[in-house]
Amino acid sequence: MTSIDYDNASPVPSAATAMSAPRLLVTDDDIVARGIIGKVGERAGFSITEATSYNEAANLLQKERFDCITLDLSLGSNYGLEVIHLLVDLDCKTPVIVISGAGQTVAKLAISIGRMKRLNMCEPVPKPVDFALLKGILARIKEDVRRQRAAAATP
Repeated sequence: MTSIDYDNASPVPSAATAMSAPRLLVTDDDIVARGIIGKVGERAGFSITEATSYNEAANLLQKERFDCITLDLSLGSNYGLEVIHLLVDLDCKTPVIVISGAGQTVAKLAISIGRMKRLNMCEPVPKPVDFALLKGILARIKEDVRRQRAAAATP
């Protein structure tokens, strides 16, 4: 498996990178949920990339860098936990937001597993999507990205 060093993928961002919108990977097999999450992400100032399956998400995560990932725990014939295991294999430090209709107990269990594996797991967002909660989490992540980019651009 290819490893991506998310902490050092772009140590000194160009002016364009520093000014560009943070990137959000929306991973959900449901077109309506993906659209809603994407729209909230856009309104929060993120550039959106969508993955409709585990395979799409895996392909994107192995090739590209994202500033945040949203993850549904049910991806058709695959499970969000498979994506969590992939993120561990990639040594990913990107914030992950579990957005699931599986219930808070299941979401919290997935988050606990991710945290035990040293992933940057955010608080869960229930489905139907809690817009205010998701917007608040994304705003904090966007501010963290802005601070990291500013620190990396400072000589």
